Amino acid sequence: MIQTIKAELEYARDTLDRLGMLGFKKPLEVSGTVRGWLEGAYPSLKGELARSQLGELAPVLIERLARSENPDVAVAAFDRFLAGLHGGARLFSLLKQNPDLVSLVALTLGTAPRLSDILARYPEAMDALLEPSFFGALPDEAKLEANLKLTLGESASYEDLLDRLRMFGQEQMFLIGARILSGTVSAEQAGEAFARIADVVIRALHRIVEDTFVQNHGRIKGQKTALLALGKLGGREMTATSDLDLIIVYDFDAENPQSDGPRPLYGAQYFARMTQRLISALTSQTNYGALYQVDMRLRPSGRSGPVATRLDAFQDYQDTEAWTWEHLALTRARVVSGPPELRQTIERTISEVLRRKRDRAQVAADVRVMRDKIAEELSEVAKLIEGYLELLANRDKLFALMRKEIVEIRDQFATPRRTEIVDNEFEQDIEDLIQREDMVVTVSHLGYVKRVPLSTYRAQKRGGKGRAGMQT
Repeated sequence: MIQTIKAELEYARDTLDRLGMLGFKKPLEVSGTVRGWLEGAYPSLKGELARSQLGELAPVLIERLARSENPDVAVAAFDRFLAGLHGGARLFSLLKQNPDLVSLVALTLGTAPRLSDILARYPEAMDALLEPSFFGALPDEAKLEANLKLTLGESASYEDLLDRLRMFGQEQMFLIGARILSGTVSAEQAGEAFARIADVVIRALHRIVEDTFVQNHGRIKGQKTALLALGKLGGREMTATSDLDLIIVYDFDAENPQSDGPRPLYGAQYFARMTQRLISALTSQTNYGALYQVDMRLRPSGRSGPVATRLDAFQDYQDTEAWTWEHLALTRARVVSGPPELRQTIERTISEVLRRKRDRAQVAADVRVMRDKIAEELSEVAKLIEGYLELLANRDKLFALMRKEIVEIRDQFATPRRTEIVDNEFEQDIEDLIQREDMVVTVSHLGYVKRVPLSTYRAQKRGGKGRAGMQT
Protein backbone atom coordinates (compact mmCIF):
# COMPACT_ATOMS: atom_id res chain seq x y z
CA MET A 1 0.00 0.00 0.00
CA ILE A 2 2.77 2.43 0.99
CA GLN A 3 4.68 1.55 -2.17
CA THR A 4 1.59 2.30 -4.26
CA ILE A 5 1.13 5.70 -2.60
CA LYS A 6 4.81 6.51 -3.12
CA ALA A 7 4.54 5.56 -6.79
CA GLU A 8 1.47 7.75 -7.24
CA LEU A 9 3.18 10.71 -5.57
CA GLU A 10 6.25 10.24 -7.73
CA TYR A 11 4.06 10.10 -10.85
CA ALA A 12 2.20 13.27 -9.78
CA ARG A 13 5.52 15.06 -9.16
CA ASP A 14 6.82 14.02 -12.58
CA THR A 15 3.57 15.18 -14.20
CA LEU A 16 3.80 18.62 -12.59
CA ASP A 17 7.45 18.94 -13.58
CA ARG A 18 6.59 17.97 -17.16
CA LEU A 19 3.76 20.52 -17.33
CA GLY A 20 6.07 23.20 -15.96
CA MET A 21 8.68 22.40 -18.59
CA LEU A 22 6.01 22.70 -21.32
CA GLY A 23 5.34 26.28 -20.22
CA PHE A 24 2.28 26.03 -17.97
CA LYS A 25 2.46 28.57 -15.14
CA LYS A 26 -0.07 26.72 -12.97
CA PRO A 27 0.74 23.04 -13.53
CA LEU A 28 -1.22 21.89 -10.46
CA GLU A 29 -4.45 23.46 -11.79
CA VAL A 30 -3.83 22.11 -15.29
CA SER A 31 -3.20 18.62 -13.88
CA GLY A 32 -6.44 18.78 -11.90
CA THR A 33 -8.37 19.94 -14.96
CA VAL A 34 -7.05 17.09 -17.12
CA ARG A 35 -7.77 14.59 -14.35
CA GLY A 36 -11.34 15.86 -14.28
CA TRP A 37 -11.66 15.23 -18.04
CA LEU A 38 -10.46 11.66 -17.67
CA GLU A 39 -12.86 11.07 -14.76
CA GLY A 40 -15.87 12.21 -16.81
CA ALA A 41 -16.40 15.69 -15.39
CA TYR A 42 -18.80 16.72 -18.19
CA PRO A 43 -21.76 15.05 -19.93
CA SER A 44 -19.73 14.75 -23.15
CA LEU A 45 -17.22 12.56 -21.24
CA LYS A 46 -19.61 10.24 -19.42
CA GLY A 47 -19.23 7.44 -21.95
CA GLU A 48 -16.36 4.99 -21.57
CA LEU A 49 -15.47 5.30 -25.26
CA ALA A 50 -15.24 9.10 -25.08
CA ARG A 51 -12.96 8.97 -22.02
CA SER A 52 -10.70 6.33 -23.52
CA GLN A 53 -10.40 8.30 -26.79
CA LEU A 54 -9.58 11.48 -24.86
CA GLY A 55 -7.09 9.59 -22.69
CA GLU A 56 -5.16 8.51 -25.79
CA LEU A 57 -5.41 12.02 -27.24
CA ALA A 58 -4.44 13.88 -24.04
CA PRO A 59 -0.59 13.80 -24.39
CA VAL A 60 -0.68 15.22 -27.93
CA LEU A 61 -3.42 17.67 -27.00
CA ILE A 62 -1.54 19.05 -23.98
CA GLU A 63 1.64 19.37 -26.03
CA ARG A 64 -0.16 21.35 -28.78
CA LEU A 65 -2.03 23.53 -26.26
CA ALA A 66 1.33 24.30 -24.64
CA ARG A 67 2.49 25.87 -27.94
CA SER A 68 -0.19 28.57 -27.79
CA GLU A 69 0.57 32.11 -26.66
CA ASN A 70 -0.89 31.46 -23.20
CA PRO A 71 -0.98 27.69 -22.46
CA ASP A 72 -2.96 28.01 -19.22
CA VAL A 73 -5.66 30.07 -20.94
CA ALA A 74 -5.75 27.53 -23.80
CA VAL A 75 -6.40 24.66 -21.36
CA ALA A 76 -9.15 26.67 -19.67
CA ALA A 77 -10.67 27.33 -23.11
CA PHE A 78 -10.58 23.62 -23.97
CA ASP A 79 -12.22 22.90 -20.61
CA ARG A 80 -15.08 25.29 -21.51
CA PHE A 81 -15.25 23.62 -24.90
CA LEU A 82 -15.71 20.19 -23.31
CA ALA A 83 -18.34 21.59 -20.93
CA GLY A 84 -20.49 22.68 -23.88
CA LEU A 85 -19.72 19.77 -26.19
CA HIS A 86 -22.55 17.48 -27.32
CA GLY A 87 -21.00 14.00 -27.60
CA GLY A 88 -17.23 13.74 -27.69
CA ALA A 89 -16.21 10.25 -28.83
CA ARG A 90 -16.41 10.94 -32.56
CA LEU A 91 -14.60 14.27 -32.30
CA PHE A 92 -11.79 12.81 -30.17
CA SER A 93 -11.39 9.98 -32.67
CA LEU A 94 -11.01 12.49 -35.52
CA LEU A 95 -8.46 14.53 -33.59
CA LYS A 96 -6.48 11.43 -32.63
CA GLN A 97 -6.20 10.43 -36.28
CA ASN A 98 -5.22 13.95 -37.43
CA PRO A 99 -2.51 15.54 -35.24
CA ASP A 100 -2.36 18.64 -37.48
CA LEU A 101 -6.03 19.17 -36.76
CA VAL A 102 -5.21 19.14 -33.04
CA SER A 103 -2.86 22.07 -33.64
CA LEU A 104 -5.59 24.02 -35.44
CA VAL A 105 -8.12 23.29 -32.69
CA ALA A 106 -5.60 24.32 -30.03
CA LEU A 107 -4.94 27.57 -31.90
CA THR A 108 -8.66 28.20 -32.26
CA LEU A 109 -9.39 27.59 -28.58
CA GLY A 110 -6.43 29.65 -27.44
CA THR A 111 -7.08 32.72 -29.57
CA ALA A 112 -10.71 32.73 -30.79
CA PRO A 113 -13.30 32.12 -28.04
CA ARG A 114 -16.21 32.81 -30.42
CA LEU A 115 -15.02 30.08 -32.78
CA SER A 116 -14.47 27.67 -29.90
CA ASP A 117 -18.10 28.24 -28.79
CA ILE A 118 -19.30 27.43 -32.32
CA LEU A 119 -17.15 24.31 -32.43
CA ALA A 120 -18.52 23.14 -29.07
CA ARG A 121 -22.07 23.58 -30.36
CA TYR A 122 -21.40 22.04 -33.79
CA PRO A 123 -18.53 19.52 -33.50
CA GLU A 124 -19.59 18.15 -36.91
CA ALA A 125 -18.07 21.31 -38.41
CA MET A 126 -14.76 19.49 -37.89
CA ASP A 127 -15.66 17.19 -40.80
CA ALA A 128 -15.15 19.99 -43.32
CA LEU A 129 -11.64 20.62 -41.97
CA LEU A 130 -10.71 17.10 -43.03
CA GLU A 131 -11.81 17.57 -46.64
CA PRO A 132 -8.87 17.91 -49.06
CA SER A 133 -10.68 20.84 -50.69
CA PHE A 134 -10.99 22.78 -47.43
CA PHE A 135 -7.79 24.74 -47.95
CA GLY A 136 -8.58 25.36 -51.61
CA ALA A 137 -10.86 28.01 -53.07
CA LEU A 138 -13.58 29.41 -50.83
CA PRO A 139 -17.09 28.25 -51.83
CA ASP A 140 -18.93 30.56 -54.23
CA GLU A 141 -22.57 31.63 -53.87
CA ALA A 142 -23.85 28.79 -56.05
CA LYS A 143 -22.15 26.20 -53.84
CA LEU A 144 -23.39 27.85 -50.64
CA GLU A 145 -26.95 28.09 -51.97
CA ALA A 146 -26.93 24.42 -52.98
CA ASN A 147 -25.68 23.36 -49.53
CA LEU A 148 -28.23 25.57 -47.77
CA LYS A 149 -31.07 24.26 -49.92
CA LEU A 150 -30.07 20.71 -48.99
CA THR A 151 -29.97 21.62 -45.29
CA LEU A 152 -33.33 23.41 -45.28
CA GLY A 153 -35.00 20.65 -47.29
CA GLU A 154 -35.06 18.46 -44.19
CA SER A 155 -36.88 21.03 -42.01
CA ALA A 156 -39.92 19.75 -40.16
CA SER A 157 -41.32 23.15 -39.13
CA TYR A 158 -40.68 26.89 -39.32
CA GLU A 159 -38.83 26.78 -35.99
CA ASP A 160 -36.72 23.87 -37.19
CA LEU A 161 -35.96 25.83 -40.35
CA LEU A 162 -34.69 28.80 -38.30
CA ASP A 163 -32.48 26.44 -36.29
CA ARG A 164 -31.05 24.91 -39.45
CA LEU A 165 -30.33 28.35 -40.89
CA ARG A 166 -28.39 29.21 -37.76
CA MET A 167 -26.49 25.94 -37.85
CA PHE A 168 -25.55 26.54 -41.47
CA GLY A 169 -24.51 30.16 -40.91
CA GLN A 170 -22.42 29.51 -37.82
CA GLU A 171 -20.71 26.44 -39.26
CA GLN A 172 -19.71 28.44 -42.33
CA MET A 173 -18.42 31.27 -40.12
CA PHE A 174 -16.36 28.75 -38.16
CA LEU A 175 -14.79 27.40 -41.33
CA ILE A 176 -13.81 30.89 -42.50
CA GLY A 177 -12.41 31.64 -39.04
CA ALA A 178 -10.35 28.45 -39.20
CA ARG A 179 -8.99 29.54 -42.59
CA ILE A 180 -8.01 32.91 -41.13
CA LEU A 181 -6.19 31.26 -38.21
CA SER A 182 -4.41 28.85 -40.53
CA GLY A 183 -3.23 31.77 -42.67
CA THR A 184 -4.78 30.44 -45.89
CA VAL A 185 -7.06 33.45 -46.53
CA SER A 186 -6.40 37.15 -46.28
CA ALA A 187 -8.53 39.61 -44.32
CA GLU A 188 -9.96 40.94 -47.59
CA GLN A 189 -10.90 37.44 -48.77
CA ALA A 190 -12.46 36.68 -45.38
CA GLY A 191 -14.53 39.87 -45.51
CA GLU A 192 -15.92 38.89 -48.90
CA ALA A 193 -16.58 35.32 -47.70
CA PHE A 194 -18.49 36.48 -44.60
CA ALA A 195 -20.57 38.82 -46.79
CA ARG A 196 -21.23 35.98 -49.24
CA ILE A 197 -22.64 33.82 -46.44
CA ALA A 198 -24.82 36.71 -45.26
CA ASP A 199 -26.11 37.28 -48.81
CA VAL A 200 -27.12 33.64 -49.19
CA VAL A 201 -28.77 33.46 -45.76
CA ILE A 202 -30.64 36.76 -46.23
CA ARG A 203 -32.00 35.75 -49.64
CA ALA A 204 -33.20 32.40 -48.32
CA LEU A 205 -34.79 33.94 -45.24
CA HIS A 206 -36.40 36.75 -47.26
CA ARG A 207 -38.10 34.16 -49.46
CA ILE A 208 -39.14 31.95 -46.54
CA VAL A 209 -40.55 34.80 -44.42
CA GLU A 210 -42.47 36.25 -47.36
CA ASP A 211 -43.99 32.88 -48.28
CA THR A 212 -44.99 32.23 -44.65
CA PHE A 213 -46.43 35.73 -44.30
CA VAL A 214 -48.47 35.31 -47.49
CA GLN A 215 -50.10 32.15 -46.10
CA ASN A 216 -51.65 34.23 -43.30
CA HIS A 217 -52.22 37.60 -44.95
CA GLY A 218 -52.23 36.97 -48.69
CA ARG A 219 -50.64 39.29 -51.27
CA ILE A 220 -51.16 42.87 -52.33
CA LYS A 221 -51.53 43.36 -56.06
CA GLY A 222 -48.18 44.22 -57.62
CA GLN A 223 -46.24 43.80 -54.37
CA LYS A 224 -42.43 43.71 -54.50
CA THR A 225 -39.85 43.87 -51.69
CA ALA A 226 -36.08 44.29 -51.80
CA LEU A 227 -33.35 44.34 -49.16
CA LEU A 228 -30.71 47.03 -49.58
CA ALA A 229 -27.42 46.36 -47.76
CA LEU A 230 -25.09 49.14 -46.60
CA GLY A 231 -22.09 49.37 -44.30
CA LYS A 232 -19.77 46.38 -44.01
CA LEU A 233 -22.25 44.02 -45.66
CA GLY A 234 -22.81 46.39 -48.57
CA GLY A 235 -19.06 46.90 -49.00
CA ARG A 236 -18.31 43.16 -48.59
CA GLU A 237 -16.00 43.86 -45.66
CA MET A 238 -17.72 41.85 -42.94
CA THR A 239 -16.24 40.09 -39.94
CA ALA A 240 -17.69 37.24 -37.90
CA THR A 241 -19.29 39.75 -35.50
CA SER A 242 -20.52 42.38 -37.96
CA ASP A 243 -24.16 43.41 -37.82
CA LEU A 244 -26.32 43.94 -40.90
CA ASP A 245 -27.10 47.48 -42.04
CA LEU A 246 -30.33 47.04 -44.00
CA ILE A 247 -33.04 49.11 -45.66
CA ILE A 248 -36.24 47.36 -46.79
CA VAL A 249 -37.80 48.93 -49.89
CA TYR A 250 -41.21 47.87 -51.23
CA ASP A 251 -43.74 48.77 -53.90
CA PHE A 252 -47.31 47.77 -54.81
CA ASP A 253 -50.34 48.82 -56.83
CA ALA A 254 -51.61 51.94 -55.03
CA GLU A 255 -55.12 51.44 -56.40
CA ASN A 256 -55.40 47.99 -54.74
CA PRO A 257 -53.68 48.44 -51.36
CA GLN A 258 -55.35 45.63 -49.39
CA SER A 259 -54.01 42.08 -49.23
CA ASP A 260 -56.20 39.17 -50.30
CA GLY A 261 -55.48 36.66 -47.52
CA PRO A 262 -57.61 35.28 -44.66
CA ARG A 263 -56.27 38.07 -42.39
CA PRO A 264 -55.91 41.02 -44.77
CA LEU A 265 -53.64 43.98 -44.07
CA TYR A 266 -53.54 47.39 -45.67
CA GLY A 267 -50.61 48.95 -47.58
CA ALA A 268 -47.76 50.17 -45.34
CA GLN A 269 -49.01 48.08 -42.40
CA TYR A 270 -48.58 44.92 -44.48
CA PHE A 271 -44.93 45.63 -45.29
CA ALA A 272 -44.11 46.88 -41.79
CA ARG A 273 -45.37 43.60 -40.31
CA MET A 274 -43.45 41.56 -42.87
CA THR A 275 -40.27 43.54 -42.15
CA GLN A 276 -40.64 42.97 -38.40
CA ARG A 277 -41.08 39.25 -39.04
CA LEU A 278 -37.89 39.23 -41.15
CA ILE A 279 -35.86 41.11 -38.54
CA SER A 280 -37.10 38.74 -35.84
CA ALA A 281 -36.09 35.72 -37.93
CA LEU A 282 -32.57 37.14 -38.28
CA THR A 283 -32.05 38.30 -34.70
CA SER A 284 -34.12 36.10 -32.38
CA GLN A 285 -32.33 33.66 -30.08
CA THR A 286 -33.12 29.98 -30.58
CA ASN A 287 -31.41 26.87 -29.23
CA TYR A 288 -28.69 27.58 -31.79
CA GLY A 289 -28.21 31.27 -31.02
CA ALA A 290 -28.95 34.23 -33.29
CA LEU A 291 -27.94 34.69 -36.91
CA TYR A 292 -27.10 38.39 -36.97
CA GLN A 293 -27.88 41.68 -35.27
CA VAL A 294 -29.68 44.12 -37.57
CA ASP A 295 -29.11 47.88 -37.66
CA MET A 296 -31.74 49.88 -39.54
CA ARG A 297 -30.68 53.38 -38.49
CA LEU A 298 -29.57 54.17 -42.05
CA ARG A 299 -33.14 53.95 -43.35
CA PRO A 300 -34.83 57.21 -44.41
CA SER A 301 -35.51 59.40 -41.35
CA GLY A 302 -33.51 56.99 -39.16
CA ARG A 303 -35.13 55.64 -35.99
CA SER A 304 -38.10 57.97 -36.41
CA GLY A 305 -38.92 56.61 -39.88
CA PRO A 306 -40.95 53.51 -40.78
CA VAL A 307 -39.14 50.16 -40.69
CA ALA A 308 -39.93 49.63 -44.39
CA THR A 309 -39.86 52.36 -47.05
CA ARG A 310 -41.99 52.56 -50.17
CA LEU A 311 -40.01 53.01 -53.38
CA ASP A 312 -41.32 56.50 -54.25
CA ALA A 313 -40.72 57.68 -50.66
CA PHE A 314 -37.15 56.32 -50.80
CA GLN A 315 -36.52 58.13 -54.09
CA ASP A 316 -38.00 61.40 -52.83
CA TYR A 317 -36.06 61.26 -49.55
CA GLN A 318 -32.73 60.68 -51.30
CA ASP A 319 -33.50 63.44 -53.77
CA THR A 320 -34.65 66.18 -51.39
CA GLU A 321 -34.03 65.38 -47.69
CA ALA A 322 -31.01 63.09 -47.26
CA TRP A 323 -27.89 64.54 -45.63
CA THR A 324 -24.46 64.31 -47.22
CA TRP A 325 -23.43 61.49 -44.87
CA GLU A 326 -26.47 59.49 -45.98
CA HIS A 327 -25.39 59.84 -49.60
CA LEU A 328 -21.88 58.77 -48.57
CA ALA A 329 -23.43 55.63 -47.06
CA LEU A 330 -25.03 54.90 -50.45
CA THR A 331 -21.56 54.51 -52.00
CA ARG A 332 -21.48 51.05 -50.35
CA ALA A 333 -25.11 50.16 -50.99
CA ARG A 334 -26.17 47.13 -52.99
CA VAL A 335 -29.39 45.15 -53.30
CA VAL A 336 -28.86 41.68 -51.81
CA SER A 337 -32.37 40.31 -52.32
CA GLY A 338 -35.39 41.23 -54.39
CA PRO A 339 -36.98 40.84 -57.85
CA PRO A 340 -34.86 42.05 -60.85
CA GLU A 341 -37.19 44.92 -61.82
CA LEU A 342 -37.23 46.47 -58.33
CA ARG A 343 -33.50 45.82 -57.94
CA GLN A 344 -32.74 47.72 -61.15
CA THR A 345 -34.97 50.65 -60.14
CA ILE A 346 -33.25 51.00 -56.76
CA GLU A 347 -29.78 50.73 -58.29
CA ARG A 348 -30.68 53.36 -60.89
CA THR A 349 -31.98 55.70 -58.16
CA ILE A 350 -28.76 55.33 -56.15
CA SER A 351 -26.62 55.86 -59.27
CA GLU A 352 -28.47 59.07 -60.13
CA VAL A 353 -28.09 60.39 -56.58
CA LEU A 354 -24.35 59.70 -56.48
CA ARG A 355 -23.71 61.14 -59.95
CA ARG A 356 -25.52 64.44 -59.48
CA LYS A 357 -23.54 67.68 -59.49
CA ARG A 358 -22.82 69.03 -56.04
CA ASP A 359 -21.64 72.22 -54.38
CA ARG A 360 -18.04 71.34 -53.53
CA ALA A 361 -17.86 73.93 -50.76
CA GLN A 362 -21.02 72.59 -49.15
CA VAL A 363 -19.79 68.99 -49.36
CA ALA A 364 -16.44 70.01 -47.85
CA ALA A 365 -18.26 71.80 -45.00
CA ASP A 366 -20.50 68.79 -44.34
CA VAL A 367 -17.50 66.45 -44.31
CA ARG A 368 -15.71 68.78 -41.91
CA VAL A 369 -18.68 68.67 -39.53
CA MET A 370 -18.74 64.86 -39.71
CA ARG A 371 -14.99 64.59 -39.08
CA ASP A 372 -15.23 66.97 -36.11
CA LYS A 373 -18.06 64.92 -34.65
CA ILE A 374 -16.07 61.69 -35.09
CA ALA A 375 -13.01 63.31 -33.50
CA GLU A 376 -15.14 64.53 -30.57
CA GLU A 377 -16.59 61.05 -29.99
CA LEU A 378 -13.13 59.47 -30.20
CA SER A 379 -11.81 62.00 -27.69
CA GLU A 380 -14.60 61.17 -25.26
CA VAL A 381 -13.96 57.43 -25.64
CA ALA A 382 -10.20 57.96 -25.16
CA LYS A 383 -10.86 59.88 -21.93
CA LEU A 384 -13.10 57.09 -20.66
CA ILE A 385 -10.47 54.46 -21.45
CA GLU A 386 -7.78 56.55 -19.78
CA GLY A 387 -9.95 56.91 -16.69
CA TYR A 388 -10.69 53.18 -16.53
CA LEU A 389 -7.00 52.27 -16.92
CA GLU A 390 -6.05 54.73 -14.18
CA LEU A 391 -8.72 53.24 -11.94
CA LEU A 392 -7.55 49.66 -12.55
CA ALA A 393 -3.97 50.67 -11.82
CA ASN A 394 -4.83 52.25 -8.45
CA ARG A 395 -6.10 49.76 -5.89
CA ASP A 396 -7.15 52.44 -3.40
CA LYS A 397 -9.23 54.33 -5.97
CA LEU A 398 -10.83 51.10 -7.17
CA PHE A 399 -11.92 50.06 -3.67
CA ALA A 400 -13.06 53.59 -2.87
CA LEU A 401 -15.31 53.50 -5.94
CA MET A 402 -16.63 50.07 -4.96
CA ARG A 403 -17.43 51.32 -1.44
CA LYS A 404 -19.11 54.43 -2.85
CA GLU A 405 -21.34 52.37 -5.15
CA ILE A 406 -22.24 49.91 -2.38
CA VAL A 407 -23.23 52.81 -0.11
CA GLU A 408 -25.35 54.30 -2.90
CA ILE A 409 -27.09 50.96 -3.40
CA ARG A 410 -27.69 50.70 0.34
CA ASP A 411 -29.10 54.21 0.56
CA GLN A 412 -31.36 53.68 -2.43
CA PHE A 413 -32.67 50.17 -1.82
CA ALA A 414 -32.08 49.27 1.85
CA THR A 415 -35.08 48.79 4.19
CA PRO A 416 -35.01 49.40 7.97
CA ARG A 417 -34.04 46.38 10.07
CA ARG A 418 -37.07 44.76 11.66
CA THR A 419 -35.19 43.01 14.48
CA GLU A 420 -32.66 44.12 17.04
CA ILE A 421 -29.64 42.28 18.41
CA VAL A 422 -29.04 43.00 22.12
CA ASP A 423 -26.70 41.66 24.77
CA ASN A 424 -28.08 38.83 26.94
CA GLU A 425 -28.69 40.29 30.39
CA PHE A 426 -29.41 36.98 32.15
CA GLU A 427 -28.60 33.30 31.91
CA GLN A 428 -30.73 31.48 29.37
CA ASP A 429 -31.26 27.78 28.69
CA ILE A 430 -32.56 26.19 25.51
CA GLU A 431 -35.86 25.49 27.24
CA ASP A 432 -36.38 29.21 27.73
CA LEU A 433 -36.74 29.56 23.94
CA ILE A 434 -39.76 27.24 23.83
CA GLN A 435 -43.07 29.07 23.79
CA ARG A 436 -45.12 28.57 26.95
CA GLU A 437 -48.63 27.20 26.22
CA ASP A 438 -51.02 24.53 27.48
CA MET A 439 -50.51 21.20 25.70
CA VAL A 440 -52.25 17.85 25.58
CA VAL A 441 -50.13 14.70 25.26
CA THR A 442 -51.91 11.54 24.11
CA VAL A 443 -50.68 7.97 23.74
CA SER A 444 -52.24 5.66 21.15
CA HIS A 445 -52.96 1.94 21.62
CA LEU A 446 -49.81 1.20 19.66
CA GLY A 447 -47.70 3.43 21.85
CA TYR A 448 -47.40 6.50 19.58
CA VAL A 449 -47.17 9.82 21.41
CA LYS A 450 -48.90 12.91 20.06
CA ARG A 451 -48.47 16.45 21.39
CA VAL A 452 -50.94 19.20 20.36
CA PRO A 453 -51.95 22.59 21.79
CA LEU A 454 -55.00 22.45 24.03
CA SER A 455 -56.99 24.79 21.75
CA THR A 456 -56.35 22.51 18.78
CA TYR A 457 -57.24 19.42 20.80
CA ARG A 458 -60.60 20.89 21.84
CA ALA A 459 -61.46 21.82 18.26
CA GLN A 460 -60.67 18.40 16.74
CA LYS A 461 -63.55 16.09 15.91
CA ARG A 462 -63.72 12.36 15.59
CA GLY A 463 -61.34 12.10 12.61
CA GLY A 464 -58.60 13.98 14.50
CA LYS A 465 -59.06 11.84 17.63
CA GLY A 466 -59.49 14.97 19.70
CA ARG A 467 -61.74 15.43 22.69
CA ALA A 468 -64.78 13.90 20.96
CA GLY A 469 -62.86 10.72 20.08
CA MET A 470 -60.93 10.25 23.28
CA GLN A 471 -61.42 7.15 25.38
CA THR A 472 -60.36 6.99 29.03
